Amino acid sequence: MNDLEKMILTSKELAVALVSCQYENVARRIILKDELVSKNKEDITVFAEEAEQSLREKGLWNSRRKTKLSQNLEDLIQALGTSTKNVHFTQNEQELYIHQINRNQYLKQHIFNETHTFTYLDHTKSLSKEMMSFYDLDSSAHFNDEHLQPIQVSDKVYDALHKLKNEEVENILNNETANDSLREFISSFNKNNKAFNQMSFNTCNHKTGENQKDQVAFSLPGNQMVWHVDYEQIHDHIVYFVPVPINDYFKKIEDTLEEFFSSEVVTVPVPKSTRKKQNGNPPKKVEVFSFKRGFSFFWKANLVLLGMMGFLLLNQGSWAEDAQKYVILFITVSEAMILLLSFASCLPQKNK
Repeated sequence: MNDLEKMILTSKELAVALVSCQYENVARRIILKDELVSKNKEDITVFAEEAEQSLREKGLWNSRRKTKLSQNLEDLIQALGTSTKNVHFTQNEQELYIHQINRNQYLKQHIFNETHTFTYLDHTKSLSKEMMSFYDLDSSAHFNDEHLQPIQVSDKVYDALHKLKNEEVENILNNETANDSLREFISSFNKNNKAFNQMSFNTCNHKTGENQKDQVAFSLPGNQMVWHVDYEQIHDHIVYFVPVPINDYFKKIEDTLEEFFSSEVVTVPVPKSTRKKQNGNPPKKVEVFSFKRGFSFFWKANLVLLGMMGFLLLNQGSWAEDAQKYVILFITVSEAMILLLSFASCLPQKNK
């Protein structure tokens, strides 16, 4: 399967292919999401047989191979299953995944009506064009941003947008005294079924079937531009809707995507002999000379000396006449030793 070819699979076919390559957890996630089959054993058997027959008719089933899949399909599933990063785009009922395969190639997965269309993308191809195509936006559109300004709303207004009634939307759009930016935004929001498009940058573990979102962004397609949802001030209960030219917006997303894919996700295993030292954290800086270590030893040693003197004072009544001078000598020598050892503690210590 080269960059120009497409492979189209139903959710049922994809789930069975994933199980054949031992990615059961990923398959389970697809089955649960689309509610493809019940837990009844008979239903599961029929489900698998129907998927096998469908793959056979497409020439993607090969009973002679270990996985029972054709070479092209197995290569696709392995690429999907070993990908550690992806970017997920949503628009109403459609989804787009761009999976990182290696430094030179991506795997595009378009999902609509339980149909998955896979295409390999060379790293030299513009990912921004793929994104604009998914959102059905014209890259050549010229945006005149003079009459549109960023909109500031409270977090409560932001949450209430999804509950706007059709009559309320019409009132805003027909109100000629309303702000031009607000009317344009509400019009775009209404055309997008009163929903924002979500974009998430994910790290994935297909052995467990889990995805972890590293970053999430929301946007709204507008008239010759994109409304970017800026919620960096959400801690102050403020959200901004910022109009951005289409090319500028997706060029920035493409740069972020490439930076996300280029960052390392695989760590070198730590040898058992050094795991306790590293413990997953960066090595600490060793001080050349530390008064902190010396002071710590000084007060601990004096605490011990004080305890010893306490025991000696318990039987002070039975001391000899000249015992006091020996006690003073003992304290003096002990303090001298403590000072000397405290200074030694300040010096750098050798690692074992």
